[in-house]
Amino acid sequence: MGSCRCKMCGAHIHYDDNLSVATCEYCGTEQTVFRADSEKQIQLFNRANALRMQNEFDKAQLTYDNILIDDPNNAEAHWGICLCRYGIEYVDSPTTGKKIPTCHRTAIKSIFDDLDYKEAIGNADVIAKKYYEGESKVIDRLQKDIIKVSQKEPPYDIFISYKEHDESGNRTTDSIYAEKLYYDLKDKGYRLFFSKVTLKGKTPAEYEPIIFSALISSKVMISIGSKKEYFESVWEKNEWSRFLSFMQENHNKYLIPCYFDMESYDMPDEFLAFDGVNLKLDFEDDLYKRIDGLFNRKREEPTPIKNVYVEPKPFSLDNRLERICAVILDGDFKKANELIEEVLNIDYKCAKAYYYKVFVNLRMKDTVDLVHRRVYLDSDVNYYKAVEYADKGYKEYLINLNKSIKEQIKNKITEEKCSDFFLSIARGEYARAIELAKMLKGIKDVDERAKDLTEECYKFAVDAKSRKFYTKARDLFHQIPSYKDSVKEYLECCKLANEAAVLKKAEDCCVAMDNIIISADNKTITDRDKDIYADCLSYVRNYGGREINGKNVSYYISKQKYVNKVKTANDIKYAKEQRKRTILILLGVFGAFAYMCFLIVPIIVFASKGNAKGAGGWVGIDMIVIIATIIIGYFIADRL
Repeated sequence: MGSCRCKMCGAHIHYDDNLSVATCEYCGTEQTVFRADSEKQIQLFNRANALRMQNEFDKAQLTYDNILIDDPNNAEAHWGICLCRYGIEYVDSPTTGKKIPTCHRTAIKSIFDDLDYKEAIGNADVIAKKYYEGESKVIDRLQKDIIKVSQKEPPYDIFISYKEHDESGNRTTDSIYAEKLYYDLKDKGYRLFFSKVTLKGKTPAEYEPIIFSALISSKVMISIGSKKEYFESVWEKNEWSRFLSFMQENHNKYLIPCYFDMESYDMPDEFLAFDGVNLKLDFEDDLYKRIDGLFNRKREEPTPIKNVYVEPKPFSLDNRLERICAVILDGDFKKANELIEEVLNIDYKCAKAYYYKVFVNLRMKDTVDLVHRRVYLDSDVNYYKAVEYADKGYKEYLINLNKSIKEQIKNKITEEKCSDFFLSIARGEYARAIELAKMLKGIKDVDERAKDLTEECYKFAVDAKSRKFYTKARDLFHQIPSYKDSVKEYLECCKLANEAAVLKKAEDCCVAMDNIIISADNKTITDRDKDIYADCLSYVRNYGGREINGKNVSYYISKQKYVNKVKTANDIKYAKEQRKRTILILLGVFGAFAYMCFLIVPIIVFASKGNAKGAGGWVGIDMIVIIATIIIGYFIADRL
């Protein structure tokens, strides 16, 4: 039984080693499975799959390439590269709830002409080949539909690529610069792709045809970033990397990297060949002049200033209010508050000043932040002051704006609940999905999907039970207690799941006892092993007398005596030390006895003959015998 990650939802899939296609029990999608002999290859595939699901297509493709280094004929790795090249993401269908492909990297070339697609087909077995061919037809049809829609779009001149929000959901400074560029260049008569404006009011499904059309038709791309990670964020990199690939086919396209708050050499390596523009400097004479040059437009020379006296302009509240707005967009709320107080000191009934004070107090840069953080405009008291002092037209604007923000927040919450609804179905959390369906009643897609949700949950539960996924079936039946015989099935699955768990534990106990028997054979058993064997045997005996892993319980009972009888490594070591100590004591006694015996001889020789030299020789022999006896005895004792 093999396992890998689902390519649609990321869940674990367990599959038969003899099959090349499996069905994910969580999202219900049939798919080909990845096979490899090494754990490293499996980890690389799961990593590549996770990156692709996060739309990190370039990083995912590099990881698939690493798999092909060791296994160049791996069909799944080639298919993964093909999915990355066309930016395929699998999402829940709003009508069926099943996983369907969407395309984020439309290409002119058909998927059937792709080399990795051909490699995947060539190296796949019959079943996997049929799956690849079926999926490729869906992707090819999707590509053609996108290209067909994109051809209806009028051509663009300039594509502005940037990161709109940071990790905390706040608007980036990059987007402020991008917006200024957009309006400046728009005033010059250029047609620009600026996602915040161009894609406004569009659904995500409508994005790709417009983006593809803009990338194909735009002569210039301006890529803006204040950090390398912003340049390399998923969607910005997706835009400029695709534009670079189109530049290779069309040499009349130009990319201009624009940066600030960083050095030019910190930009992505792909930008090093291009002359970047520092937006913190006076970029208008550089960037705008370069763009006009690329489009063969002449710049109007400024009118010379005549040497005449110009009367200074009086203090203007409008200028000061514009300054406040710019400071708020920069996120300098302290400075903005100081400027607001100056305005209120001049005109304490200035409605716009109180309006801006709402954003300062809430620490929000614009209405996008309010919607993102789900904060109402009227949550601050200064909103009511602004309404009170506003003229009729501005008062109506503020009231409508507050209603619009509340409506957007409501829609955002509803969208999140809808996503949660479909995600709950994909995860098998039907009880939560049914509860969300009640809350979202009246939404067409949800109502249609929720019609047979209870029956679907019941069928999945029955299917899980038939495939012996008792825990999964039990949880599904538990979610629909009032439907058909779910209660009865739930109790039966609880029983079966418990029996399966007991059997699994009995099998684990048998494996543990087999390992302890092997340790006993190798004389490496410990007292702890004997205790574990006794505990495991007790559990297995209580489980019953049936065979487990092909062996009867009586086999393990008979082996218990053998296991208990075998001396542990500590017992053997202790016995050896005892023998060693006994032999050394005997050697000591023998040495002392030998010493006394050999000592008497030289005394007698010296006393009877007065031969000191002869007596000394006997003493020397005495010492040699004693030392030799100790060495030989210790060697023997150490080997026993």
